[in-house]
Amino acid sequence: MTTHDLSPTRPASAPGEAEFPLTDLQAAYLVGSSPLMELGGFRPNLYTEIDLVDFDPEAARHAIDLLIARHEHLRTVMTEEGVQRVLTPPEVTPFRLRVVDLTGLPAPEQEEAIGRTRERMRDGGPEPTGWPLFEVTAHRLRRHRTRVHFAMSLLLLDSTSTRRLQEEWWELYRDPTAGLPPVGRTFRECVVARAAEEDTEDHRKQWRYWEDRLDSLPLAPRLPLARPSGGIESATLTRRTCVLSAEQWQRLRANFRAHRVLPTTGLLHVYAEVLGSWATAPHFCLNVLHQNWVVRHPEAEGVVGQFSATLPLEVDLRQDDDFFARAARLQRRLWKDLAHSDVSAVRVTRELAARRGWTSRAALPYVFNSMLGPGTRKTGGRGVCRTVHSALRTPQVLIDQQVKDAPGGGIECVWDTVDEAFPEGLPDAMFAAYRSLLESLAAPGGDRTRPAHPAPAHRDLVEALNRPAGPAPTGRLEDGFLAAAARWPERPAVVTADRTVTYGELERVSRSVAVWLRDHGVGGGDVVPVLMDKGWEQVAAVLGVLRAGAAYCPVSVTLPAERVTRLIGAGSARVVLCQSHRMPAPELLGALPVLSVDRTRPTDEAPEPPANGPGELAYIMYTSGSTGSPKGVMIEHAAALNTVLDINRRVRLGPDDRVFGISSLSFDLSVWDVFGTLGTGAALVLPAACEHPDPEMWADTAFALGATVWNSVPALAEMLVEVLAQRGSGVPPVRVFLLSGDWIPLSLPDRLRALRSEVRVLALGGATEASIWSNFFEVGTVDPGWRSIPYGKPLDGQTMRVLDHTMEVRPAWATGRVYIGGAGVARGYAHDPGRTDERFLRHPRTGERLYWTGDLGRYWPDGTIEFLGREDRQVQIQGFRVEPGEVEAAVRSHPSVEECVVCTAASPDGRARLVALVVGRAGSEVGAGEVERHLRELLPSYMVPGRLRVAERLPVTSNGKVDLDRVREMLAEPAGEPSGEDRADDKTARRLGELWAELLGVDSVGPDSDFFSLGGNSLLALRLVNRTRSELGAEVEFGRIFESPTLSAFAAAVQDGTRAAACAVTLSTGPAEGAGPGLFLFHPVGGSVTSYLELARAWPGPVHAFQSRMLVQGGEAPGEADLVAMAASYRQELLELSPVGPYMLGGWSMGGVLAYEVARQLAAEGHTCRVFMIDSLVAENRAPLTPQEGYVEFLGDLAGGLPPAELVTAVRAAEADGLAAVARASAVGHGLLPSEIGLVEFERLSRTHTHNLRLLGGYRPGPSEVPALLFAAGTGRDGTGEGWRAVCPAIEVEVRAGDHYSIVSADGLRAIAERVVRWLAVTGENRRSVVDGE
Repeated sequence: MTTHDLSPTRPASAPGEAEFPLTDLQAAYLVGSSPLMELGGFRPNLYTEIDLVDFDPEAARHAIDLLIARHEHLRTVMTEEGVQRVLTPPEVTPFRLRVVDLTGLPAPEQEEAIGRTRERMRDGGPEPTGWPLFEVTAHRLRRHRTRVHFAMSLLLLDSTSTRRLQEEWWELYRDPTAGLPPVGRTFRECVVARAAEEDTEDHRKQWRYWEDRLDSLPLAPRLPLARPSGGIESATLTRRTCVLSAEQWQRLRANFRAHRVLPTTGLLHVYAEVLGSWATAPHFCLNVLHQNWVVRHPEAEGVVGQFSATLPLEVDLRQDDDFFARAARLQRRLWKDLAHSDVSAVRVTRELAARRGWTSRAALPYVFNSMLGPGTRKTGGRGVCRTVHSALRTPQVLIDQQVKDAPGGGIECVWDTVDEAFPEGLPDAMFAAYRSLLESLAAPGGDRTRPAHPAPAHRDLVEALNRPAGPAPTGRLEDGFLAAAARWPERPAVVTADRTVTYGELERVSRSVAVWLRDHGVGGGDVVPVLMDKGWEQVAAVLGVLRAGAAYCPVSVTLPAERVTRLIGAGSARVVLCQSHRMPAPELLGALPVLSVDRTRPTDEAPEPPANGPGELAYIMYTSGSTGSPKGVMIEHAAALNTVLDINRRVRLGPDDRVFGISSLSFDLSVWDVFGTLGTGAALVLPAACEHPDPEMWADTAFALGATVWNSVPALAEMLVEVLAQRGSGVPPVRVFLLSGDWIPLSLPDRLRALRSEVRVLALGGATEASIWSNFFEVGTVDPGWRSIPYGKPLDGQTMRVLDHTMEVRPAWATGRVYIGGAGVARGYAHDPGRTDERFLRHPRTGERLYWTGDLGRYWPDGTIEFLGREDRQVQIQGFRVEPGEVEAAVRSHPSVEECVVCTAASPDGRARLVALVVGRAGSEVGAGEVERHLRELLPSYMVPGRLRVAERLPVTSNGKVDLDRVREMLAEPAGEPSGEDRADDKTARRLGELWAELLGVDSVGPDSDFFSLGGNSLLALRLVNRTRSELGAEVEFGRIFESPTLSAFAAAVQDGTRAAACAVTLSTGPAEGAGPGLFLFHPVGGSVTSYLELARAWPGPVHAFQSRMLVQGGEAPGEADLVAMAASYRQELLELSPVGPYMLGGWSMGGVLAYEVARQLAAEGHTCRVFMIDSLVAENRAPLTPQEGYVEFLGDLAGGLPPAELVTAVRAAEADGLAAVARASAVGHGLLPSEIGLVEFERLSRTHTHNLRLLGGYRPGPSEVPALLFAAGTGRDGTGEGWRAVCPAIEVEVRAGDHYSIVSADGLRAIAERVVRWLAVTGENRRSVVDGE
């Protein structure tokens, strides 16, 4: 039986029956393989290599032909329309099994040849629209040993079907007449039957089960990512394997069954537990592959196809401390879900997207796939020796876990991971935890195993960093000042522009305040409001309050009257301390005694030292509360003193220092300003009180009064830098900057060091509830890969841990809640036991008292804590949890952005959307569109702010923090008519409306119609974008349909993406108009067409050449999504220039590839074409992985492939911030570019080159019957044209002397022009390979 001798029991399909729909998983694979989809861009493929003994290629090929005849589905292809079709008998040709004899080659060359085949078959995979959807290639290594490579498209077969085919192939290989059991149905029949079941009451009942859970169904686990998965151009999977022996597997099954958990479910639970250990939240969904439909339909036994379906399995690790109890709960959920599994995860996620907003993001990228079979594989004779290599490539996954049978009765557990997506070392750490848990469960006593995450080494590191360095300090906050005053009474203590107060004077005034307070019955347990504006009186007041044994409460006199009244009343004040020149209105104070501190009478009476000690209350600091009422944080002396002394030690603060006290007394940074400074004999410099930030006054004061230490939030330090940078002189002698209270811009430390090279920058963090600060990080060189300046490590005597929902330490890179413990933790909130109990708690196992900060953070592997933002800033955008801080970090990574803030605002339809206010870097210009394009390269579309505005500076509150209310006001955008740039012309909108109606199957589409509300999904969106690009020539990104789902909005996006400037230029009109055939040339990788001038001179007719759009439109022009889109835009412009063919197309290197693709597209529209290519490879793989390598590739092309070694060394050694300048200087210095090419132009040329290399590397040509002529260089590249012949049978190949660059010398191009003219006259005749032309 052959492929042309179909069994009468399997008649050929009638034409109308040959096509049938894709399954949900097939459609998902097809959409996911598009490079426009996140984590896509490659074909789903199962690849295997095995070594065989005494391999018979003819018997193997014949066995495959028998299988093709036996199984209809092996004769199936996928169509461009998104359906599958069974080929008719004439379309099926005998299978071609390629055999390559390597026996004469040394071992290294054999391995090199095997590696090339492996890379091609594993990473390329079968073309979905071609046949067959599988490939077998053999390499004969020795007389009796052959390496056989198998590549199977996952669009065609699932793992069970693949295993069945391998067994049947082996049977037929050994015995072509073997009696295999009959196959009752075809895959096509099963798919049609499965589709029919969707119109039954049972299926509707299953759908209601999922529909009722849609609003509560969680998203995929949020694991730590090194970069947004949308920024990964081609996801490469790295395989990790763990094998359990038969004995281990038997014990693991018994241990799970002891808890009534099935072994496969147990393995799924282990996977879920490990992911949960690193996931931000313990409640998430996994993507579980199953074949439940086949199990329930025995008539499908023996049928091969892609039967797999997906299940969105909800995992909830929030409850139960017991590992096996969680496994049992997961099993119950799995069984319940499988009872409703005819509804796939693909449909569920589509419905979720319709409710929450469509995106191109991979919805469930963490996959579990049990491939365990019912028994062992049949073997016999001297057949299969061993599996050498295997790989599974599935799009839109980050981790694909498979469980397979292993030789000897054990199991093989495989993780295929997109390592590029995760922080370095994290995939290894997660898999090590997975392996460790498996092995402990498979060991004797494994039924009592409890998972231990993170690894003991990480826990030990965290505990060591949180261990006290020494005994806790004793004493009170004012003790240091009193000692300094006794020692240095004449030294300045507080310095302002108008007055200097010595330590002796300050001691006397504070003594008088203390005596006055005692005389008014104030002492231990009392709280005294200090109702003042900024000034030396505040310092005297708080010292006097503490000396009286009471606690102070700062209240700014500039606050609204209602708030002043509330704060004074909250502390049950018995007296108030004020300034005579800023007295509040009498009605605010009522009958309370008032002391104007600046008018206190001197006294010789010494107040009694407070009887209470370090555990007494020192101050109450009010902070904003989420309920609208302020929270009064109660801090004791010992708690604040611990922080003050530790920072003094780290800063090395001494009597010669002057601390610039910019912070308000109501802001807890002032606690260190006052008590840290005065405790060492240093002087506190106070700027004048001002209603709004006045950086010029601060700079003048700091310079005039000699400030050596600056302590503020980052925004105020930035203002200082701005002023000083403009002046260029008058820089204060600051030696240390203490920055805290907000994100520190990555550029700020270096800008501060630019003021004085020896400046130290200390990043501090913590909470008012934990005594000013709890962590520190001395900022040295800022890693360009950082998203923010890290929190660092705990201060002495304090603890800071990142914990999960069970209060366990999080492993490195896992996001968790930040908790502070130790000496600095506050008593709680004054008069608010409810909120105190909510935020101050005891650790359930250690008993340590902790403060829950509300911050999110994660550990680096060295124990450093990275701040990730506020938990209460998380927002839901299109159903996804978004941390605005992550978006802010991406905005700040733009080289022209200095600072930004991202928050939410209501869009015109009422949904929340992200908005951003951006501040440009000094000396550079940045536009909102430029920043938006930058973000689209880094973030998923739903994380790109819907509104971006550039401002001179961020609005800040009186404490220097960003004023989010004011930001929202600045970004407010009332609904209205779209702006000019958002309007599309009627012609574009009309054609798009027709496309929508056609694709969605609706009668009409209005301007406000929503694509997804009309029934659109990802597959239809992909078709829409492809049609838009091919028919309208618009470079619209796939993600645009998700961001602009209405017809009017999408039409505006398309209009914005249409060609703004012509790319074609005329190189020659020919010796006489119309004297010879016209020629269209296409640019090489560099984007310019100057290399074709000599060819144009030699050509007998007019010559037009297409330059790169990025060069034509300038540095701001967005690059095309892929080479097919680039070719489509050039084709559109070509048809406008010359509507009627025939067409002659050509190009060198990438230009030849472009000519081929444009010719394919023209031929598909019925045009007649010819194409010639000059040394163009069918697959180019030079896409640079780093910026340095990008410049090396660019300069290498400028140097004709031989860049000077010193040039390469200089570029690779250059720092990131000066890389472009070094590369340009090297190019000019070695004569590769004229000196007139400035840095901006150089970067534009290099960026174009890198972009084009990336597009070229991602392109794989489709088949074409267009007559083609390939001129191949004789050295260094593919001179045989074998790759091109595989896709273009009509190609002729000529090999010419020289290399890739010399082939386009002036003489070479003249000869090529003459040869092409002759070839045109006899196209299609005498095809052969020729050396050196004729």
